[in-house]
Amino acid sequence: MKVGVISDGVDSWAAARDTSDLPANVHVLSNEQGGDEGTAMLEIVHDIAPEAELYFHDMSDNQLGFNDAITELADAGCQVIVDDISYFAEPAFEDGLIATHIRDLIACRNILYVSSAGNHAGRHYQGHFTPEQGTNVQNFTNGSPSSYPRLYVRLPQKDAGVYACLHWDDLCGASGDDYDLAIYEYGHYGSPVAISEMRQSGSGDPYEQVGVCNDDVVSVDVEINVTRYAGLGRTLEVYLYPFGGAQILSYNIVAADSIFGHPAANGVVAVAAARVTAPGALESFSSWGPSTVRWPSPELRQKPDIAGPDGNRISGAGDWGYWDGSHYRFYGTSASAPHVAALAALAWSGNPTATANQVRTALLETADDRGLPASTTAGGTAGPMPSGSPSGSV
Repeated sequence: MKVGVISDGVDSWAAARDTSDLPANVHVLSNEQGGDEGTAMLEIVHDIAPEAELYFHDMSDNQLGFNDAITELADAGCQVIVDDISYFAEPAFEDGLIATHIRDLIACRNILYVSSAGNHAGRHYQGHFTPEQGTNVQNFTNGSPSSYPRLYVRLPQKDAGVYACLHWDDLCGASGDDYDLAIYEYGHYGSPVAISEMRQSGSGDPYEQVGVCNDDVVSVDVEINVTRYAGLGRTLEVYLYPFGGAQILSYNIVAADSIFGHPAANGVVAVAAARVTAPGALESFSSWGPSTVRWPSPELRQKPDIAGPDGNRISGAGDWGYWDGSHYRFYGTSASAPHVAALAALAWSGNPTATANQVRTALLETADDRGLPASTTAGGTAGPMPSGSPSGSV
């Protein structure tokens, strides 16, 4: 069996080879992006399917490059391909460039495609546009009275920040409902610190993206606003991507329907995460289904397809992973997806004449029901907002 991995990089794969955590040869087709999450994913595949021939391609920095990576791995003979990548601008309500490409490859080549479901449960909102009375500003409580009607992020230190991405359920390339996305410093509503105002007038994409970073040592709280500039009320979906220690407050966070992009595509095995030491429920951050699709026709896709373990030991090559005091460990759906891909490859090797669809069916039909997901509030840090406005800046 040949198994292909797509992630950020494998800078230290040779170090993992020297500790016998990887085989003597890994076929690295491209490593321009750099990093070592790919090294850790390859280690998991090797642990479970030690005789598999391993291939790696970095994810590129754009969706077309990602599609090229998939094609190159397929051309190299990889029967199982696994990734842990999502792009901010992948459509949330239809199949985009990557999902369509994977779907076409699955249809014409004997490939099993596995992808991480994402770690978005605690940083996602979905709901119909419901403005505050007398305004065109979204009330994220869906109309319920609240002192905190927005989405909130705490930037506790210098260089902490957040990207916010807004999708709504218009057809890509044909959006005539115009929404804007802005970030305000909490308590300072005179002008936004960042705003995205792309115009949707009938030929645009239903997407806005904005980001901020704290440039002060003082903690700053910010809020995310959505304004309807023109058009009809649509179903909105917001994803928050914190970095540098930023904390998403749990007000108005909605875990359901947080799987989007190519993991939501039909035929792709989308993998959720369950802690290896407590596999009875999903990790609190693991993205929930189902996945709502509007175009070309309404569809409710039952995602994720399966869960795999995370929190397992890795070598820590390149100092990558979480050090628990004794070992490096790998958390997130990025760790779960290669477990499932490797298990599929191992099973497939026992029946090499099987089709990819037969392997996928056997994988899903023999999986055990592990119970209900974790609490939707576990991904945030709920608590009262400060009574005044902080003196830091973003």
